[in-house]
Amino acid sequence: MCWLQRLRPVLIALLTLVTLSACASSVTRRFNGPEDAFLYVNGIGLGSFPRYVSVDFTHLRRVLVQVRQVDHEPLEVWYSEAEFLAIASEGAALTVKRYEK
Repeated sequence: MCWLQRLRPVLIALLTLVTLSACASSVTRRFNGPEDAFLYVNGIGLGSFPRYVSVDFTHLRRVLVQVRQVDHEPLEVWYSEAEFLAIASEGAALTVKRYEK
């Protein structure tokens, strides 16, 4: 039996652990909002709603989620990793308030 064949189960186990640990700090949640609004995470535009957002909290303590919509006040919400994890599977509903005239 070749030495590589003997090590194969060990290598597969190590590769699986590395893959799982790399994905462990990334959290994905769905955000719902007005269809004509635009979603930003940490200043990066992601597009309109609904939108799935994946955040890697390895080097972050908080993440800034912003919503911009024409004729509406901008919305800015800071989420810690625990708050981001607490968002239910159906998603966080983000609404913006219309400017007073």
